[in-house]
Amino acid sequence: MHPNEAVTAWLYARDYSPKTREWYDLQMRVFVDFCTQQGITDCSDITKDIVVPYLRFVGQRMNPQKGTLVSSHTVHAYARALKAFLNWAAERGLVDVKVTHKLPMPKREGKVIAVFTPLHIDRLLRAASMSTHPERDKTIISVLLDTGIRANELCTLTMPNVHFDREDAWLQVHGKGDKWRVVGLGRQARNTLHWYIHRHRHAPDSPLVFLGDRGQLTPNGLDQMLYRLRDAAGASSFNGVRVSAHTFRHTYAYNYIKAGGNIFQLSILMGHTELKVTMEYLKAFTAHDARKGLSVLDTMVGRR
Repeated sequence: MHPNEAVTAWLYARDYSPKTREWYDLQMRVFVDFCTQQGITDCSDITKDIVVPYLRFVGQRMNPQKGTLVSSHTVHAYARALKAFLNWAAERGLVDVKVTHKLPMPKREGKVIAVFTPLHIDRLLRAASMSTHPERDKTIISVLLDTGIRANELCTLTMPNVHFDREDAWLQVHGKGDKWRVVGLGRQARNTLHWYIHRHRHAPDSPLVFLGDRGQLTPNGLDQMLYRLRDAAGASSFNGVRVSAHTFRHTYAYNYIKAGGNIFQLSILMGHTELKVTMEYLKAFTAHDARKGLSVLDTMVGRR
């Protein structure tokens, strides 16, 4: 089977979400093109002598936006996609099982994503209050910060999945892997969202909570909105901090643990299937922060 046909069969065989399938397809088209350049017309010809040079080739590609070599994290992402495909192909006898045995995974550089400070949030909220959609933008900031949900989860949030009662409020979000989870809202986010929905959301024909100027708000549209708020607040105030929905997710994780939260609960709230993924979000949580945490002795015995 030709590598191109095998990749298509693999993507259809897996129960991936459309976004995940698109992500894998993007990575694997590079591999298919590389195989074509090497004269590979059948999966049985894929060996480690092809895989290793391919990963080296990926590491030498340029990032068109930055004009620099792609990051080690990007190379690792390409390697993960390739490994997933090769494991599937090996199970079906399309490639030799030896190809996937001890496949070398590129190392990733340690990466710490800077999180928002209270001053950053204050500046963004002030900028939002003067935007073309002040109540919507302030509500989006509040919900992202208070729940840590992903950009796509916020953009696809619908009215039937927003719940309020006298003592509590929570959201049901549709996450990666077609999995649903429940996340709670604190007092401020609850009040802000309730006020926005009942006083400022004018979309009776749409089930979506948040809309853009042309209909559904997309993750890219969300980031564009946040960039505008950053510029309005003064971009120089955010040096070293990327203003994006993903940074809100990191800020949520950092402050959840800093406030004494449990990492296992955090993992569930963030929709992670593995604890090691959650740990990646806590690299900004320094030893100094950890030192100021709870005293085990004081907690177990009681303060004296």
